Amino acid sequence: MKQYLSGGRGLMTLAIGALTSAPALSVELFADPTSNIQVEMYGRIAPAAFVGTEKVYRNFYDDQSVIDDTRATVGLKGTVQQTFWQLELDYDRLNFPGGSGEVELQFDKAFVGHRFNEHHAISVGLMNSALDDVDRYGQTAVETMAELPTAQDQDQTIKYEVTYGPLLAATSFSYKAESEAGEALGDTWNGYVGLEYDLVGVRLGAETRTGSEGDSRFGKGRLYTIGARLTPVEGLTFKLNAYTLKTHLAQQRFLADGVTQVELFTTDEDRQGRLYRFNQFEENEWQGGEFGVTYQVNDRLTLSASTNYEERDEWDRDSEFWTGNQEQYDEWGDSREWQTLTLRYRLNSNTELAIEASPGEAPQSGYSRITVFF
Repeated sequence: MKQYLSGGRGLMTLAIGALTSAPALSVELFADPTSNIQVEMYGRIAPAAFVGTEKVYRNFYDDQSVIDDTRATVGLKGTVQQTFWQLELDYDRLNFPGGSGEVELQFDKAFVGHRFNEHHAISVGLMNSALDDVDRYGQTAVETMAELPTAQDQDQTIKYEVTYGPLLAATSFSYKAESEAGEALGDTWNGYVGLEYDLVGVRLGAETRTGSEGDSRFGKGRLYTIGARLTPVEGLTFKLNAYTLKTHLAQQRFLADGVTQVELFTTDEDRQGRLYRFNQFEENEWQGGEFGVTYQVNDRLTLSASTNYEERDEWDRDSEFWTGNQEQYDEWGDSREWQTLTLRYRLNSNTELAIEASPGEAPQSGYSRITVFF
């Protein structure tokens, strides 16, 4: 529905999306149909937390039993005839290993694109890489799943998208890409091709990285992914997310030229990685996936369950690339398996409560989040 707040050419409306898999709410700040100009504002506030995180294998910045994951987003997006643009700011919690645990304001998206026609579009700037569309496509769990190790959001990126009926494809190039934790990945190409029907959909993706050239532990790598959905009856959907990655990892780390031991204590912990150089890169193989099912009980309640699996050469005690972490190996060996049980409940048209339990060898026992979209 739309609630009109002011009249005239610069009409402001409050547009609330129909009940779908996620709440949607946006404020239309400006609309001029005669010249095809539109500007919208959107956002979310999401208090959240990981619970039961006191695992031997450290997946967070601290070993406390509850890790705050509160986040927020505010953004603007619009169109000017065939040109489209988006600016998005995120308050992200730095709760990964090496992070500070604090909230940091980040530019998540800042890009401009042009749609040549209904089939072709190009965009440049800070945005999701093309392969992110595969990552989300087959995802079942809210948070505790085997995630595809793609390049994700990157600046200095150019992306090209194509759609023809059920056929869709995209490719992107990111110059000097980095991981979410700020580790250098090198120049990165990725893309996917997919088919989309009401009954079934599939997306196949690939990514290649030139490597960090000693700036981080990551050397060159190649990633292959698949995302798939099957909806045999309305409300019931089976999903698959899986990947295989061959990446070169550094076997040695040493202080970069000119860096002293004193600087290690005067630099923020999440920036310390930049003080090192890496060498002796050897190829490691990673594999993982999530297979799940989602059932929409009614307009408010959705239930999901999935099983997850991950393995890496660096976790294998019998591999020449083993990290030597005996405590980690004692906890779950050279691979880990876990399940996710998820409940999503719509409190109203733009508020969602999500509760997730994760039995097995997940980094945490559970996750909870309440999200207000605006």
